[in-house]
Amino acid sequence: MASQKKHLPDASGTLNAGTKEQRAIGTKEDAKSLNFFLDSLTTKIHDIKTEILYSGKPITSQKIMDHVMGRNSPRVKVLEEFQKHNNELEAL
Repeated sequence: MASQKKHLPDASGTLNAGTKEQRAIGTKEDAKSLNFFLDSLTTKIHDIKTEILYSGKPITSQKIMDHVMGRNSPRVKVLEEFQKHNNELEAL
């Protein structure tokens, strides 16, 4: 049975990828940029997994995706921050 390999398009639009590492092949800037992006994303995922592991929480794919997409911490809205500040001033 033949294995199906995923391929990435190169600059000319043809599909071309390394068979072992699934990386873009070539010396053109777009291949280098894609491989750099993949390396950066891989490093970020490893860092996130380490951070979750050290926090003592179970590692799930959803938690990793939330971190990658920036949904890992609640964001304070500007108006809420101003209201908090105003409440603190009123308390004085």
